[in-house]
Amino acid sequence: MRYRKFWFLATLTLAVAVFILSLAANMPSQTRPNNLKFKQFYNEQYGITINIPSTTVLKTEFSNGEEVFFSLFLEDKNINYWGYIQLWHIKDLQKFLNNSKEESSFNFLEYKCIPVKTNFYHGFFLNWSAVLESSNRVYAQEYFMQKDNSQQVLRISLFTKEKAFPPMLNKIKVTWENAPFKLEELEGKL
Repeated sequence: MRYRKFWFLATLTLAVAVFILSLAANMPSQTRPNNLKFKQFYNEQYGITINIPSTTVLKTEFSNGEEVFFSLFLEDKNINYWGYIQLWHIKDLQKFLNNSKEESSFNFLEYKCIPVKTNFYHGFFLNWSAVLESSNRVYAQEYFMQKDNSQQVLRISLFTKEKAFPPMLNKIKVTWENAPFKLEELEGKL
């Protein structure tokens, strides 16, 4: 029953991403800046600080507080990506990810799930591409990072319609309750 709730929330999140992708598919790509600046977003309630490209639009989304207790939608038409930064409660992360993939309606063309560990987190890096129901292809880099000795999971999901992922996204940094996670920490480990 609990995994059905997880699956429902994961599917709902991806459905929103599919909708936005279908809108973005008809928009021309814009030039990427060479000197990208970053801005900081802070949520006091959850003790989360995010350093994100300054051109990224952020929107806090409703979450039910059970499985997903914080959700922030990201969209950047300048860099041509969108995604989520979320905080989840997940008991068995690997089982959850396996079930999510098995039950997905996506036609995965590539799918890699790589275990990773940092100073404060352990989890998985997902690198995948898929054809969506809208017949559009999407490329994804997702980080599901569980705080050590906890069931709390930091999810960073980044999507683009371009095969070459925007390299400046590796500069994104999330600090949650004084436990920093930098995407660039994993460069060379994946």
